[in-house]
Amino acid sequence: MKQNKPAEPGEPTLDEFTIPHVAFAAAEHYAVHPQSDKGELIKHLRQEVETRYGRERGNTAGHSAALQAIQDADTRGLLEAVYGQGE
Repeated sequence: MKQNKPAEPGEPTLDEFTIPHVAFAAAEHYAVHPQSDKGELIKHLRQEVETRYGRERGNTAGHSAALQAIQDADTRGLLEAVYGQGE
């Protein structure tokens, strides 16, 4: 997919925003904001995706896939595992 602007150094593009990245971003978010809950985390992750989409405006497939990766990570229990809220 053609991108309008490159990703920030060290940040994944929308195409690289996969389930493992979501899990890593969740752990990173928890390290900085240990008092936040899963809902705040999901909101933060979606904001990250929207920020990237602002830079990669033509990458609608990557945008959809990144949002799906957040949902899939949540469905698989990865977000609860990071936050210690899993069963």
